Amino acid sequence: MLDHWSHEYAATPLRALYIWEGGLTIWGGVTGGLIAGIILARRRHWHLPRLLDAVAPSLVLAQAIGRVACIITGDAVGQPTTGPFAFAYTNPGAMVPQLGVYYRPTQVYKIIMNLSIFVVLWRWRDKKLPDGVIFLIYLLLYAGLRFLITFWSSYQVIALDLNQAQLISLTAFIIGLPWLVYLLHRHRIVCIVT
Repeated sequence: MLDHWSHEYAATPLRALYIWEGGLTIWGGVTGGLIAGIILARRRHWHLPRLLDAVAPSLVLAQAIGRVACIITGDAVGQPTTGPFAFAYTNPGAMVPQLGVYYRPTQVYKIIMNLSIFVVLWRWRDKKLPDGVIFLIYLLLYAGLRFLITFWSSYQVIALDLNQAQLISLTAFIIGLPWLVYLLHRHRIVCIVT
């Protein structure tokens, strides 16, 4: 939303809530889902880290499937390119900045990224890891790879020469990495003691 604020939402901020005019960001969906998960876990007395571990593989798989819609609609395209692998849209309903221009297919990169993360999580799901580690692996892999892929995007720069997705990815990485180190360190100490 921040990268479209000046030309889309500044005059009518409530338009940011009009989901029928476009999708929400992945980071917004993850954050909203996390908040809903916290509320649900508290009400049902579920162990939140275990719940997050259970949903992480399906979450990233759903993200990969959802990116197919981005390819179809022309949403979230990369920068214009003359490279050998690119998409050009001619349908006036496409969400691209300009019809007939070849853009980097960052949506395809994100599908490959999400499917790769899914494979990692699926293989690690049966390991004897502390509760919450699978979710944190998802968070860190997604944040780190999304940060890199977004350098090829056409998103507007917000601050520090980075766009909104990169700033959120960086924040998620900075929060998630110490948490993962703490959980793994605590688990190692418990394993040594017992």
